Amino acid sequence: MAPSLGKHDYGDKLVLKAGASAVVEVPFAASPEPSVEWKYRGGHLPDARRFRDETAPGLTSLSMSKVTRKDAGDYTMTLNNQLGTATFTIKLVVQGTGTHSFYRYPVHL
Repeated sequence: MAPSLGKHDYGDKLVLKAGASAVVEVPFAASPEPSVEWKYRGGHLPDARRFRDETAPGLTSLSMSKVTRKDAGDYTMTLNNQLGTATFTIKLVVQGTGTHSFYRYPVHL
């Protein structure tokens, strides 16, 4: 089965205050299990100490810690197996100068 993504409730934009943390969780279905790659503006994630991606069967997530205005932009996740590709993009908007909050954003199938 080609990769397919879950639908999400929060649109294509994530707005956080500077200094906040969040996790974007994206469930997926695919067989065989796909490769998963997260990118920031088409390249590497901004800071490996503050941005981590994790994938388990049927779920991938991107943890963002203590975001800054420099972290704003498009984050794209690509699932790929021999039967197809699926892509998810969310734009991070960072506002203000800092608080320390944590948010979890699940994406539903």
